[in-house]
Parts: sequence; structure tokens; C-alpha cells
Amino acid sequence: MKPIAAVVPIKDINQAKQRLSGLLSAHERETLFRLMINDVLSTLSSCDEIDVLYVVTKDLEVELLAQHYHAIVMREPENLGQTQAVSFAAQNLTDSSMPTLLTVPADVPSIKPRDIKALLASHQNSPAITIAPARDKLGSNALVCSPPDALIFQFGDNSFYPHVARARSIGIEPQIVENHALGLDIDTPEDLLELATRKTDCSTYHHLESSDLWDRLHKISP
Repeated sequence: MKPIAAVVPIKDINQAKQRLSGLLSAHERETLFRLMINDVLSTLSSCDEIDVLYVVTKDLEVELLAQHYHAIVMREPENLGQTQAVSFAAQNLTDSSMPTLLTVPADVPSIKPRDIKALLASHQNSPAITIAPARDKLGSNALVCSPPDALIFQFGDNSFYPHVARARSIGIEPQIVENHALGLDIDTPEDLLELATRKTDCSTYHHLESSDLWDRLHKISP
């Protein structure tokens, strides 16, 4: 397979995971997000299939975390959201003749190298698009694009089917990879509860298990 660049867009840590504010304090949300970032970057940095790892951010603390995993920082001037961050990276990669972009969000802490390998194994020769949907089949939790700017991105709570439709509109039948770990992004208390029930070997899970969050989460269990 031709060289692959992984791109992780990461917003400012102190602005992350607002939908968890009913369950977690600001400090707890920041701690949780740091752990998720580390889990994701640790996995991507250990994947043999990935040739270079990029982080798109404007947060100086995130830059330091990225350096720990030998990631290259693409500094964005402001937090404009996942769509703009990935589009920014895709244009830069296209300009530098990188053939393939893999983008993964920073809030899928249970991913392992095997999940990335399975995703990339489904990717076809360029031009090609591969999508790993969220577990609710609404969001797009991972995308592989060859070339990097093959797709006009539209991330959000309802991005999976629009991405599929856009790929088909340009004559590319996207590969769909449903993956247990890639499908679980952490945005809501219900997502955290799902992570807690999976007993995944990642820093985010171990933090839940060892803190009083564990009890709080199980109180919301139906």
C-alpha cells in the first residue's frame, strides 16, 4: 500500500466534551479528553501501516502531547470544527503529494492497531474512499481517502450517509467498515457507559474503573 498519513483533529482541551457537562465537571471532562487523546495517538503511532501522524490543533498543550508520540502538528488559527480541520489537512497533504489520508477523531479511545489494520485492509486503489460509521450509523468515525482531497468532508452527528452519497456522486463506491472500536466515540454519558461495559484495555477505561465515575455511570444504566 502507498504511504498513508493519519490525521487527528483535536480541539482545545478546555472546550471539549460539553455534552458530558451534566455528568462531569470541567476538570473531569478535561482529564477524560486528555486520556482519550493519549489512547488514540498511542494506537496510531504504533501502527506499522501508518507512515506519518499529524495532529491538527491550535492548543499548545495538545501540541506537547503530539510531540510525545512523534506526531507532526498542523497548527490551525482557530477551532473551526472537525470538517474544517480535516479539510485543511487534506489540502496540505494533497499539496505535498501524499497519496492517502486516514482521519480518526480523538475520542475513540478503545481503538487498537488491529482496528486500523482492518480498516486499511478494506481500502481500494485510488481513487477510493473507506468509511467506518459510528455505532448509531449516523456519524463518520473514520475515513480513508485516496487522494486525500477525494471527498468534500461534512462531519457531524449526521455525516455517514451524506459522505456515502457524496462519494457515489463522484463515481466512487465507498467501502463501509463497521468496527466495534472505531464505532464508539465518546460524546454522551451513554457512550461512556458503553465503554465501561466493554472492559477495554485503554487508559480511558482504566480511569473510569478506578474513579467514582464508575458508580455515577452505572446509576444511569436502565
